[in-house]
Amino acid sequence: MDESSDMKHDVKGNPPESVTTKEGNHLPQTVLDSVQNFEILPDSARVRPAAVALLFGISMATYWRRVAAGEIPKPKPFFGRAVFNIVGDIRNINR
Repeated sequence: MDESSDMKHDVKGNPPESVTTKEGNHLPQTVLDSVQNFEILPDSARVRPAAVALLFGISMATYWRRVAAGEIPKPKPFFGRAVFNIVGDIRNINR
């Protein structure tokens, strides 16, 4: 994770609101936090599709293809247009 992202802090030492990876992907800090803390998140927690794609090391296009193929659970809508995957559903993929 540390090698693939440019984690520059501001002058006060605060982490950035978003990070651009070496591949040029722009990721919100919340997505990176979800990936870094995935093992300690409860099964009922929600994560953005970008976090799931990052966990599996795939692009967003591949993520959506795998959702369409039924290989990854379909994300659930929450608060209108925002969609999230349930952590327990993602953990159960490989079980």
